[in-house]
Amino acid sequence: MVNPHGMARRALCTLLNRAARVREADICTDARGCQASAPLAWHTDLPPQEALDLAMAGPMVRILEAPLVEQAYLSGGHACFLFSGEAYAAWMAHIIASIPPPVLPDSIQNEVDYAIARMLMLSRKGGRGCPADPRAKEALWLAMGILDAADAHRQTRRLRAARSLVGLMRGRDAEDRRSLAAALGQAADCAARLLAYDDTY
Repeated sequence: MVNPHGMARRALCTLLNRAARVREADICTDARGCQASAPLAWHTDLPPQEALDLAMAGPMVRILEAPLVEQAYLSGGHACFLFSGEAYAAWMAHIIASIPPPVLPDSIQNEVDYAIARMLMLSRKGGRGCPADPRAKEALWLAMGILDAADAHRQTRRLRAARSLVGLMRGRDAEDRRSLAAALGQAADCAARLLAYDDTY
């Protein structure tokens, strides 16, 4: 089973080590506001912006043949990364091919069951790839993090992802909700499988 968070850490380690001395353990894929961050200022002899520019100047690192990074920027000495729609699409295709779809819960016992039911409903609405909407990307990245954890930590990530996915439509006007729902089909299908994932697959 592909672990998107682990793949991202390895690829970003390769990228950043063009201008720094970074280990995979230094790269956080559970960051707020971005998909990954690394404490670049503490691991390079160059000014942080110069180091990031140098790292990004080389060939783009790829995962599953897709370019990984869409945007990179500095925040408080940390290199922060937003991932490309192509990377999301590649991960989603692999996950959908590897994890069977869950059965619609007979009764809703908890927040995760409710999120699975919501994602299964949205998966019928069409739409390919991951929408460019930042909240949708963040929610799906949280769900992909389920594959990067075990035991109680996995359950914590599952619950966080469920809450983020269920909250995707909150605070949007009717037109924005309809537009997002129409684009979420494949992403919702992927999210439902991730929420129901266990190690038997």
